Amino acid sequence: YCSDYMTKPTQFGDEPKKFGKPSYIIPVLADYTNIIPEDNKFSDTRDYFLYCGNIGFQDIIDFIIESAGNNYTIYLVLYGDSNKIEALKCKVQDKCNIKILCDLSYDALFRLYSNALALIIPLNPNVLQDQIRFSQKIAEYTSSKRPIVTVNTGEIPYYFKNNENAFIIEEMKANLLSQKFNYIMNHKEEADRIGFEGYKTGLNYFSTHKVMDDFCVFLDQLK
Repeated sequence: YCSDYMTKPTQFGDEPKKFGKPSYIIPVLADYTNIIPEDNKFSDTRDYFLYCGNIGFQDIIDFIIESAGNNYTIYLVLYGDSNKIEALKCKVQDKCNIKILCDLSYDALFRLYSNALALIIPLNPNVLQDQIRFSQKIAEYTSSKRPIVTVNTGEIPYYFKNNENAFIIEEMKANLLSQKFNYIMNHKEEADRIGFEGYKTGLNYFSTHKVMDDFCVFLDQLK
């Protein structure tokens, strides 16, 4: 049994066992050996938050924009419908704290991940898709050793705890997200620690190398 959004532990428990067949649940995956060379790191201090996603998640993007403050910048790295992206650029052109980026190489994107104050992965508890999915971005984000900022829904509580290995809000409200941003701005050393704890969580559950090693053991047991 394979899935692009579930792994263990999971809210779905032993559901695959009902089929009476050996099963291995494949999680979201990322390469946790990526390292940003010192000469490629930004020279300025961390002063921005980052969201990466499809322009089709318009409600999520609007939510993030609504939460923006004046003492930090939010980078929106967007892909998808170019007309919608251009329309959004026009919409936020007067907001100096919102920057929209597109068509980045993975190396450039990973540099942005690695130099962010935190990485945003909003999930809406009132939307079924967000209740059951586990975004690939979580694996990518945690591999950069930066903390994620997310919402306590779906699979999140099975892997992450607030102020331990992630920053988590209980409801999808812009003022709560903004409060988290301001807290992180004022507690950067704590954010570094939480980011590294999130990295260790990802290394344990979402690393391509570990998962493939475990999968090979699973296949050997079928022989």
